[in-house]
Amino acid sequence: MSFDASFWVAVAFVVFIGILYRAGAFGTLIRSLDDRSEQIRKELEEAKALRVEAQRVLSDYQNKFKAAELEADSIVAMARTEAEHYTQSVQAEFDAFMVVVARWPSNALRRPKLPRWRKCAVLQWMRQ
Repeated sequence: MSFDASFWVAVAFVVFIGILYRAGAFGTLIRSLDDRSEQIRKELEEAKALRVEAQRVLSDYQNKFKAAELEADSIVAMARTEAEHYTQSVQAEFDAFMVVVARWPSNALRRPKLPRWRKCAVLQWMRQ
């Protein structure tokens, strides 16, 4: 009975696996895989908790943003009404002033004429 090389490789492989099994290498390998899977499970749970926390924080900031937008809109609306009231008040004061100006005699709006000696004194004073 003649066996070729691939048969002896298969036999050596089976013997090697048997030795590893007897030495407890598979138990160590399985424990390390179990430990790794437990670590991954914990990281996934932590990631889920962090995601829930991030969603809560996002919700809080969205609510704060909406509240700030509403407050800004109310401030702008209040400023517009105040500006409108101020504009109306100034327009009323201007109209009242224009009525007073319309009653002035026409020569009151002109610049008064200074005598010649007064003009010279004013010009000399301005040059100093």
